[in-house]
Amino acid sequence: MTEEKFACAACGIEFDRETAVNECRRCHRNFCDQCLDHEGHCVPCEEDR
Repeated sequence: MTEEKFACAACGIEFDRETAVNECRRCHRNFCDQCLDHEGHCVPCEEDR
């Protein structure tokens, strides 16, 4: 079986999909836990504010 990987759109680090993927509350794209703030917004959305 091949393990699905996820590359975070903000930092580019590759993770196991099942353990590190969360959706941004603003843009609804998937990011790793490290690239989401405590409110669930991703780094790119926070920079656009």
